Amino acid sequence: MPSNSKSWIYRERIDEAGFNYSIRSTVAQITVTLILNFLNFNYGMVVNMPTLLVGTLDYVTATNETFRESPQLILNDQHASWLGSILMLFHPVGAMLSGHLQELVGRKTIMLLINVPFLICWVLLYSAGRIYVLYVASIVMGISLGCCEAPVASYIGEISEPKLRGAISLLTGFASSVGNFACHSR
Repeated sequence: MPSNSKSWIYRERIDEAGFNYSIRSTVAQITVTLILNFLNFNYGMVVNMPTLLVGTLDYVTATNETFRESPQLILNDQHASWLGSILMLFHPVGAMLSGHLQELVGRKTIMLLINVPFLICWVLLYSAGRIYVLYVASIVMGISLGCCEAPVASYIGEISEPKLRGAISLLTGFASSVGNFACHSR
């Protein structure tokens, strides 16, 4: 290879629309997408959270150990129904807030800030001593779910080149599925 030629990492290929495709830019786009998909991984876990809580804390399926350790967290049918529904009832509220917040502070800032309520909610779920704490955590998680979808999708659309956009966008669904799987695996 001649000394004046570029290394293979920096070689560019220009398509008919005038876009530069280099290995370096492709790797950068995929790396950013993988980092952003930690939000979608969390999304997959949060969507399955009510299923696990109801399955563990329902008065019919709860173990004797659960009854002894936290009797105030045992769910009757009405509590279980509300806990399973609250998350998706507040999801549209977050989606409506998301559009306004994106215009105010930007997509990148929202994606950074949305991790704070998720972290607080996971801590609340872990340390919950009463059913109402589970409800509050579900409400905040539902709003946070709505806030995290649109910024991730639009940011990925902005940073990815047209040729790679479809393939890179598929990673978001994959990350949610991996979050679902991680939530159910022991």
